[in-house]
Amino acid sequence: MLLGYLNQPKTFAPFLKHSAWGKALTWIREHHHNIPDDGEYPILGQEMRALVQTVRVKPEAERAFESHQQFFDLQYCFTGGEHIGWAPTSILTVSTEYDKARDVALYTVPTMHAVIHVRRGAFAIFLEDDGHLPGLTGDGVRKVVIKIHRDLLSRSILLSE
Repeated sequence: MLLGYLNQPKTFAPFLKHSAWGKALTWIREHHHNIPDDGEYPILGQEMRALVQTVRVKPEAERAFESHQQFFDLQYCFTGGEHIGWAPTSILTVSTEYDKARDVALYTVPTMHAVIHVRRGAFAIFLEDDGHLPGLTGDGVRKVVIKIHRDLLSRSILLSE
């Protein structure tokens, strides 16, 4: 998991040298002041897409950690802020086995886990071993989840694509 702020690139740039990350962050910068409606927006076809959404805080009974194997998540808050739970999948207990079609595995919420605050101007990146639980707080917050296919990071792309 990586937490960064768009206005502090020196803290995250060394970790995000691949042009796919630049493409995702450019999309965020271009839409920061004119937030699109909730929905899905292709960036690089289905290999990179933006899911703009309004956060709905989940009732405790509906909460589950999740992880993804095919797509990495870059989550950014356009407005307000959101608390997101985080734990490595190695310490989580699977409640729903990985579903390849939906690219998600679900886990029970452990008694101990980290909670990060992704506020306006900040982003969090979750990789395949990062269990995460969005929607702990932030009801009504506008955010985007940019889904980046893992294979995209294994090849070079042009930022103008």
